[in-house]
Amino acid sequence: MRLAACLFLVWGMQAHAGGLSPSVDTETTSVLPGKIRTLRYKQYFVTVNDKFDADGTATPLGQSLNKKVTWNEVLAAQSGVKKDLLKASLQAQGIDINGEGPGSLTGEVNMNVNVKVPIIGYGINDHHSIGLIVPVYTIKTSVATSFVTSAAGEQWYKSIASPSTKAQIKEQLEGALSSTLQTYGYDPLQSEEVSALGDIRFVHKVLLGEIGDPLVGSHRLLWRNEIAAPTGRQPNADKVIDLATSDGQWDLGTGLNYEYSEHFKELNLPVSYALSAFYNYQMADSLERRIPIAEGSSISPDKEKVDRKLGDQISLMASASVGNGRDGSSLAVGYNYQYMFATKFDGSAYSSERYRWLEDLNQDAELQSMLVVYSYSTVDKFLNKSFPVPLTWTLSYAQPLRGNNVNDTRTYYTELQFFF
Repeated sequence: MRLAACLFLVWGMQAHAGGLSPSVDTETTSVLPGKIRTLRYKQYFVTVNDKFDADGTATPLGQSLNKKVTWNEVLAAQSGVKKDLLKASLQAQGIDINGEGPGSLTGEVNMNVNVKVPIIGYGINDHHSIGLIVPVYTIKTSVATSFVTSAAGEQWYKSIASPSTKAQIKEQLEGALSSTLQTYGYDPLQSEEVSALGDIRFVHKVLLGEIGDPLVGSHRLLWRNEIAAPTGRQPNADKVIDLATSDGQWDLGTGLNYEYSEHFKELNLPVSYALSAFYNYQMADSLERRIPIAEGSSISPDKEKVDRKLGDQISLMASASVGNGRDGSSLAVGYNYQYMFATKFDGSAYSSERYRWLEDLNQDAELQSMLVVYSYSTVDKFLNKSFPVPLTWTLSYAQPLRGNNVNDTRTYYTELQFFF
């Protein structure tokens, strides 16, 4: 339908809102003892209803589906006699074509993510540990769109005598988004549920050194390295809301963790303070993307396999924890700052301006978040032969404090870890 095509030429929805999310666990300098194995099971529960825009304002996910329709857009979708009759009917009703339009397209999008993460780790010796992380995602989205008629639009609509014309106009307005997506070759916009493997990560930790006694005051420094393989569900250019579980390329990460531990005499409890810095290099790749036909719009009929360099990521964290050696409990709080550089694209099928528009939809992102972590360990009790199994149970909550170009993600997390 020409009306639908006209409306969405000037508007598009950007479903992707950056690759950053709140950390749910504090960074420490712990490594496995030599020859000790661990099996860990992590469970994440994530809700996403809002996102932070470029100015840091939290807005509903579905706001990117909202669009006010103008009379000029409606007129531009018509031609010949139909256009003249439509313009005459607006004038007869005293409706200013430059004023309030016939109404607005509105949308509502909600997303729930459940991630199951089995991890196996091994202590090569007392200074080197390795681990393999295998996440499995279940993502559910609910999507609803509608057309809300304005007072001027209702006045004009009632003035139309022909029932068939009324029905046609109503169908065009309410089905504008679906019609455009179909014309452009997109998959239908609908509520959806997918389950898929995520990117598998290999982790290597090296305890570089330890100075002092934890009872008086000790300093530890750890070097952490990661490799992420693109094993998850790949990005799909035919999805307006893309439920990819992978960004489609390899990652190489490295960082340092520093931890100071002492025994707090006043409370007779061990305490520790940790700082960490991590840099994640995202390797360049090629993938199919929609090339915008207008600035600020991601909806496009044109696809191309382009060269892409995802922005690298920086993560800084500060945390403090206090433990209770008598019952194995510990409580930690942390602050996490993350930054992702802007993504770069390069193609040759269209004008260079259109690739810059694509980059504008993938600007740098920033996220500040806080987390609270409770852990219970039976390791000391196992060593003292008062508990049959050495394990650790963790419960955590993390939420953003502020952000730019990222989802407002609330995460609940639990973990069970066994040693053998």
